[in-house]
Amino acid sequence: ECTEMLNRLLYQFGAESAGNDLIARIGRLKEAGVASRTLEIIHARILMSQERHVEAIPILEGVLDRYPADKHLHYYLAVSYEEADNFKATEMHLKAYLALESEDADVLNFLGYMYAEKNVKLDEAEALVLRALAQEPESPYYLDSLGWVYYRQRKAEKAIEKIQEAIYRMPSDDAILRDHLGDAFHLNGQTEKAVEQWRRAYRLDPTLEGVAAKLEAYEKS
Repeated sequence: ECTEMLNRLLYQFGAESAGNDLIARIGRLKEAGVASRTLEIIHARILMSQERHVEAIPILEGVLDRYPADKHLHYYLAVSYEEADNFKATEMHLKAYLALESEDADVLNFLGYMYAEKNVKLDEAEALVLRALAQEPESPYYLDSLGWVYYRQRKAEKAIEKIQEAIYRMPSDDAILRDHLGDAFHLNGQTEKAVEQWRRAYRLDPTLEGVAAKLEAYEKS
């Protein structure tokens, strides 16, 4: 309930203005001697919503020292450490979460996709995403993750199949999935189809990292 209310407040009144106001109120409560696990987590969640993940981390770590079996703290820390580009800490907290709840599909996919993005531990990444898909076999996000794992394993045809299925099951077109499909087609030697997908990705999100460079390199090839 607290999470839902916080999300509504930040969405309705703005993560910056409403968030800063709430942080100031929390600060006054702390100065008055109010010590609360919930307040600390709310403080960190507001900072996360403002993309201030480096500031959120020590707050969450402090609460985790007192409540080491709280899976949600591990999840929030994983998100913040990922944003801070700390792979080892992200991996540690995701594994700690799964040690507490081993079959959480979102977290299985989170860890598996991260491995694929970093191009490491690909066999483990495949196993993790397959466990997520066993629970939600039609999830486009999990299907794309599996396709991306196959791409990293250089299994181009399997990658194309899964990413195409993911695109089909998405409620709307998605630049990242189109970019992934373009990469898979390129791996399979199908440059024209790759360029077509990269063009779609660029139309959907011109700021998507790497797409413009790929188009420049391959459009006239």
